[in-house]
Amino acid sequence: MFFLIYSGCSLLAQNSADSVKQEQLKKNADDPSQFLTRIELFNELQHYNRNGNEFYVNQTTLRTILKLGKRFTTRIDLPYVYNTVDHPANYKQSGIGDISFRLLGYKFFEKKLSAFTASVEISMNTAESPILGTGKNVLIPVL
Repeated sequence: MFFLIYSGCSLLAQNSADSVKQEQLKKNADDPSQFLTRIELFNELQHYNRNGNEFYVNQTTLRTILKLGKRFTTRIDLPYVYNTVDHPANYKQSGIGDISFRLLGYKFFEKKLSAFTASVEISMNTAESPILGTGKNVLIPVL
């Protein structure tokens, strides 16, 4: 990778082999059947309007995905939730939400344009408050 600097501006130049690798990596990262070890940080904002009262739920999640061999993967999600609900009193809260674990995702078969994977996800009642999570442990089969 080469950097070219000209009068305060920087330009990024790559050779074509690096570009092909980056494009393939991006394609694989967007495909859930491609098991890659990675760390992701993403945000979800939900807007609600109930009887003229507006409120928001903002959830930022740190996700780690670990590839274990060619056919296995595991995932851990750690969410931070901010909830603006004012009614009933003291419901406007923020904190850690329900932590979830996806245990041993398994790829049964894969073709050029399709794949079949299965796993079990466990969402644990770890939220600091019931308004920040589901309030229960949940077992989720995933296909």
